[in-house]
Amino acid sequence: PEDVLGKPLAEAFKGIVQKEVLEAIAAVRRDKFPVDLELFSGPLKRWFGLRIYLFEGRVAIHWADVTERKALAIELEERQRQFSQIAENIEDIVFLMEPNTGKVLFLSPAFESVFGVAPELAMADPALIESLIHPEERADFIRHWTKQILVSAESTNRLVRPDGQHRIIRTRTHPVRDSAGKVVRIAGVTRDITEQNQAAEALRASEDRLRAILNTAADAIITINRRGIIQSANPATEKLFGYPTTELVGQNVA
Repeated sequence: PEDVLGKPLAEAFKGIVQKEVLEAIAAVRRDKFPVDLELFSGPLKRWFGLRIYLFEGRVAIHWADVTERKALAIELEERQRQFSQIAENIEDIVFLMEPNTGKVLFLSPAFESVFGVAPELAMADPALIESLIHPEERADFIRHWTKQILVSAESTNRLVRPDGQHRIIRTRTHPVRDSAGKVVRIAGVTRDITEQNQAAEALRASEDRLRAILNTAADAIITINRRGIIQSANPATEKLFGYPTTELVGQNVA
């Protein structure tokens, strides 16, 4: 301390006191309000946090080495930037929530194309998402979200967009824990499976129609795969050949 007493601040703390510090000191003297700063010292290769304030009529400066905290903050910011870049360029909805309040912390742009509502509106009012769930499933949806805090979960729900469109969504959630095991975030992905569901229903309907045709046809009809193995046989085949369908399926026609 003796080395710096009586010296101008910029000289006593070379490499630390920068123009911003001197300007902040002037502002404190002028306005009588404290000023907080964070600055990087090139010669010392350290980050410092400064609080400049008046104490008994004199300017006081509180110094703190915040290099480690700043490094963590920069790393976190970079990870969030990378996360946002990925989330904003996929068709699935990516979201982050607070586990207790249900507050939405992040909602990717894909939300609007699926729900028909701007992400900003849903983030401002979490109840808006619940209101878009089909009325018949809303209670189950709310119960699901109260259980998914501690374990990974999956749910499928119908939603009704403001424009009247009906969609089907599948949501997977996962609790994010800190080093102590406490759940600090809920991360999730929601996918619009409307077309997938419609295709599956169309396939089932087609299979039902084919089954009805086979079962009522007067002619014997069998289906085989590329290897010549019988995969199905209708009742007329059983009558014609005298073999139960269960015995025919799996046999080679060769």
